Amino acid sequence: MKTQIVFILAFIVSLTASAQKSAMLRMPFAPILEKVPPPPASVDAAFAKFQYDPEQDKLDQYTVTAGLKTTLEEYQKQIADIQLANAMAENIGDPNSPEMDLAQKMKDPEYQKKLQSMSEEEKIKFAMQMQSKSAPPKMVLESPVAIKALEACQGISQKSYESLSIGGMPLQTAYRNFDEQSAKAHQDLKEALTNDVAKLPTVQPGEGSDPEPKAYKALMLKYFNKQIDQANGDLKRVREIWDTFKAHHLADVSGYDTQLAAIGYGDKVKNKIILNQFSPFQSSEIYDISELIGMTEKEYERAAQWKAAKVHYEFVEKDSK
Repeated sequence: MKTQIVFILAFIVSLTASAQKSAMLRMPFAPILEKVPPPPASVDAAFAKFQYDPEQDKLDQYTVTAGLKTTLEEYQKQIADIQLANAMAENIGDPNSPEMDLAQKMKDPEYQKKLQSMSEEEKIKFAMQMQSKSAPPKMVLESPVAIKALEACQGISQKSYESLSIGGMPLQTAYRNFDEQSAKAHQDLKEALTNDVAKLPTVQPGEGSDPEPKAYKALMLKYFNKQIDQANGDLKRVREIWDTFKAHHLADVSGYDTQLAAIGYGDKVKNKIILNQFSPFQSSEIYDISELIGMTEKEYERAAQWKAAKVHYEFVEKDSK
């Protein structure tokens, strides 16, 4: 009991301020999704977004989406804090009760010092006083607007995976198949290179002799160009999958945005139990956007590596002369 009370006090002090004015973030997420860049149109376009050191053969990380990712991480943290604070408010009393009054007082540095200077016994006594003043949650008739919005959001969530398809195939399966086909095509080119090298004329007759340098260089450049051509073809195919992902996620996110705005981001919801059922939908929006970002980053890095491989070979070849 003693530990629970101390936890409650610390929890109220640290979290309730974040939920005091809003039950969720007061913002639409569709505009953020619209900012996610698509995969590159070509290998050259992908490579241009990286810093590359041919001597070290080091390709820096793709950073175009870094700002978006940081923003989403911050939003997700805020949502988590709000969800926890709302859950606490649901368990120990009304958000307009003494707990929220404490959150207001905690904005005063002097008041914070006063609480921090309390002994453990004083803190326990203070927390018990807060609990005794808190009224249990009152169940009231929920507004039709809130019920309608909640049902709409739940419908979006339930239908999301059912509609996530392309050409009758689940999108995740289509993307996985694309990955496998792309990897096999590039591996086939590597195996073909091994066979072609074995057929080259050698510097000296006999087994174990090196291939003739000019012929080997010409073959290697031809090989890298084939890999780049394959990668360019991959980008055209994956763009169709990415566009389908984006259209699907945008429909979901826009739907959530519309319903959450309709309830004033929680202002028009009367019951805390109902209110908390809306919280996960903004996390779903962030997940959808993050998934799209992840696809873009993966395709930029996958495409750029083939141009980097060719540039590195040309650097080593030039340096060896």
